Amino acid sequence: MIENERSLVGYLVGIAALLAIFTPNLAFGQQTRPLSVEDILRIRYFGEISPIVFSPNGRSVAYMVLDNRRAKSEKPEAYVRTGVVSRREGDVWVSDTVTGESRNLTRGKGSNWEPSWSPDGHYLAFLSNQDGSGQAKLWLWDSHKDELRRACDLPIRAQLRNHILWTADSRGVLITTIPEDMSVDDYVKKVLSPATTLETETVAEPGSTVNVYRGAMAGTSPAVPIFSLDRISLHDLVLIDVASGKARTVARGHRIESYSVSSDGSFLAYSIPKRFYKAGSWRRVFDLVTVNLKTMHEQIVASDILLNYFNWSPHDSVISYVTYGADDKSYEFYLVDASGTGLRRIAVVPHKTSDGLWLSPIWDPECTYLLFILDGALWRTSISSGETAELCRIPSRRIEWIITQRDGLLWTPGGRNSIVVLTQDDDRKQDAFYKVDVTTAQSTKLREEGQCYGCVWPATSRGSYLAVASRDGQQLAYVAEDAQHAPELWLSDPGFVKPRQLTHLNLQFEAYKMGSAKLVDWSSDDGDRLQGALLLPSDYEPGKQYPLIVWVYPGSKQSNSFDQFGFGEYSGPLNMQLFATRGYAILFPDATEQVGDRVMGLTKSVLPGVNKVVEMGVADPRNVGIMGHSQGGFATLALIVQTRRFKAAVSADGWGDFTAYYGAMKADGTGYEYGQAERQLGGTPWEFPATYIQQSPIYYLDRVGTPLLLVHGAEDDSIPAFLSDEVFVGIRRLGKPVEYAKYAGESHAPIDWSYANQVDLANRVINWFNKYLKGEPALNRTSGGSSSDTPRSWPSR
Repeated sequence: MIENERSLVGYLVGIAALLAIFTPNLAFGQQTRPLSVEDILRIRYFGEISPIVFSPNGRSVAYMVLDNRRAKSEKPEAYVRTGVVSRREGDVWVSDTVTGESRNLTRGKGSNWEPSWSPDGHYLAFLSNQDGSGQAKLWLWDSHKDELRRACDLPIRAQLRNHILWTADSRGVLITTIPEDMSVDDYVKKVLSPATTLETETVAEPGSTVNVYRGAMAGTSPAVPIFSLDRISLHDLVLIDVASGKARTVARGHRIESYSVSSDGSFLAYSIPKRFYKAGSWRRVFDLVTVNLKTMHEQIVASDILLNYFNWSPHDSVISYVTYGADDKSYEFYLVDASGTGLRRIAVVPHKTSDGLWLSPIWDPECTYLLFILDGALWRTSISSGETAELCRIPSRRIEWIITQRDGLLWTPGGRNSIVVLTQDDDRKQDAFYKVDVTTAQSTKLREEGQCYGCVWPATSRGSYLAVASRDGQQLAYVAEDAQHAPELWLSDPGFVKPRQLTHLNLQFEAYKMGSAKLVDWSSDDGDRLQGALLLPSDYEPGKQYPLIVWVYPGSKQSNSFDQFGFGEYSGPLNMQLFATRGYAILFPDATEQVGDRVMGLTKSVLPGVNKVVEMGVADPRNVGIMGHSQGGFATLALIVQTRRFKAAVSADGWGDFTAYYGAMKADGTGYEYGQAERQLGGTPWEFPATYIQQSPIYYLDRVGTPLLLVHGAEDDSIPAFLSDEVFVGIRRLGKPVEYAKYAGESHAPIDWSYANQVDLANRVINWFNKYLKGEPALNRTSGGSSSDTPRSWPSR
C-alpha cells in the first residue's frame, strides 16, 4: 500500500524523539522567542472540506492537508467557474496505521481534496484540478500499482453535501457535474445570473450600461432570495465507470443538493431544493427522490417537505428523514420505502434550545431504533412504535457527536449495546470521549487530556470530519489540538488504552515555546457569571505585568477557544501565539448582548473581564489593546467610542453604521444583511430609527480617543468595505490617529486571503500593537472628549 522507505517526515520525527530521550529538559530545543510570521503562515492543517477515511482493511488512513503558503485571492464565485472548493490549495495524504509513515500522494500539484476509498480498497478516489484545465475532475490513486490517473474528463461540481460515492462493486463512482447540456461558460452565466430583482431592460437605449432593479409588484411577494439555489445545487448526477471513464447520467434537469446510496447498492436517493420556505428564511422546501439503479426509474417519495436530514437503513431499502416542524419548535421523523410506499411519521420531537438537531439520526445495526443528539443529550426513537425519549445526558457535559464507521454506520466497539460519543464540558472547556451503554444509559469517560477533539468542525452532516472508526471497529482516527499545539491526527484503540499521534505536519513549531492558556471567571455588571480564555505570554512570570490584547466578538462564548491552537479559527495571520510569543497576554472574553442595546451589553461584559485580568496581576492596566473581526470589528468600534481604556485598537472587516449595513446591496440586487440587524436591534430602521442611530458607532466618532487600525478586504462578500471607508473618513476628518489597510481582491476572512496579504496583515497588526502598547511615547488621547478610562454614558432612547 505505502512505500517501505521511511518518509522525510518520519525520519525527522524519529530524530526529535531521540533528542527528547537524551535531552529531556530541553523540551525538543524550544526557545522563548517570537514566533515568526513566516513559520505560522506555513502552517499545514486538515481540510475542513474533506473527511478522514480509513481504507477497508484499516491499514491506511487518507485525509486532506491544506497548505497555507498556497493560499490565493479569489472571488467568492470562483467555485462556480472551477469547481475548486477551497481558496487554499491542499494535497491528499495517506498514512500507514502500523508504521506511522505518511505520504503526500499529490505532491503539491494543484488543489486536491475529498479522498474516498473504493469498497475493495483498490482505489482511492479524490477531486483535483492538477491537470491544468482549471476544472475539478475525478482522479484515482491505484494503490496496487502506486499510480495516479484522471478517471474522467467531466467538470465536477461537488460542494458541501455533494461528494464521492462508490458503488458496492467498486466499479463506479457517483458524483455531481455541470449539466451535460451546458458548457462551463453557460453554467457560470446561468448560476451567477442576477437575482429576480435585476432585470434586462428591453427598452434601454442601445449601448446603455444600465441595470434595472425592480421591487415587488402589487399582490406579489416582496422577498428577495437570500441566495441563488442554482448556485449550490444546479447539477447533473452521473455514474462514472472507473475503468473506462465513461459516464452515465442518473439525474438531470433539476437541482440536486444531497444524495446517498442504499446499503445494498440498489437505490439512490437525492434531494431537490425547490424554493425558500418563506421570506428571509434559510430553510428550503424539498422533494425527496429515489432512483432504481438497475432500471433508472425515478420516484418522488416525499414532496414539498422542510427537509433537514435523510439516510438509508443499514440492511434494507428504507429511508429515514427528518423535517422541520411548521411551528419551528419541533422536528418530525418519517420512514418511507424506496418505492414510495409505507410513508409514515414515527415521531414529533420538540426542542428547547438553539442547539437543535445538529446531526442526522443514525440507525442502530439491527434497525430497531434511531439515535440522535438534541439539546446536548443523546435521544432514541423506536422504529416500530415511534416511542421517543432522552436516553442519556452526561452531567456537566454536552454531547456533540456520535462516532460512526465508514459510510455513517454506528460504531459499537463494546458490542451492539455500546457506542462512543464526543462531549464538551462547557464550564471547564474540556472535550472528552465517552462510552455509552444504550441499554442502561450508563456513561464512562474514555479520554480527556485538555485537547480539543471537535475543533475541525464539519461543513456537512457526515461524521468523518471529527473522528471515524475503521471498518473492523478496532481503530479510531481523530484530530486533536490545544492552545499550544496545532491540530494533528491521532489513532487509538477502542478503549483509548494506547492512543498515539500519527501525523507531524508542523515541525517548525517545535522550536518555539508557546504561550499557555488558562480560564478566567468574572461577573458582568448585571451579575451574570462569565468566563474568558486567557493566553499567557510564553515568557510569563507570576507577578509581572504584561500588555494585554482583548479579542472581542459580541454574543459569543469566546472562552470556548481555550483549547484551540492559538485560540481558534484564525489560525493564520491572526493566530494569537504570534502575540503570546512577543510578550503579550491575550483575553478572549465571553460577551453578552442585549436585543436593542448591543453596545451596553458589550460594555457590561467585556470591561469587567479586562478588570479581572488586571486584578490577577497579569495585565498592565496602562497598556491594553482591543481587536475584533466582522461582528468583532463592530464591537471594537462600539467599545472605543465609550471608553478610553484601550490604548490601541484594530477593527477588521467590521462596520459602524447599522442603517448603511441594512441597506447595502450586491450587484445582483440581493442584500448583504439578511435580518441580522432586525434580530439584534428589535426591528427595521423605519420601526426603530433612533435605535439604529444609537447603536451605530459612526455617530459617536468624536468620542474616539484610541489609535485605530482599520482592515478590510475590498471584495468582502459579507460586510461591504465601504462600511470601513466611512469610519476612516470620519476619524480622519476629526484629526485622530487612524490607519486603513484595504486589501484589493480579498474577501471577508483573512485566513482565505493570499499568502502575501496574510504576511502583510500579520506584520501590520503586530507593528500596530508594538507601537502603542510597548513603551512608545504616549499618544495625546485627550482630543475629541474626556480622557477618563470609564465608559461614557450611552444616550438613552
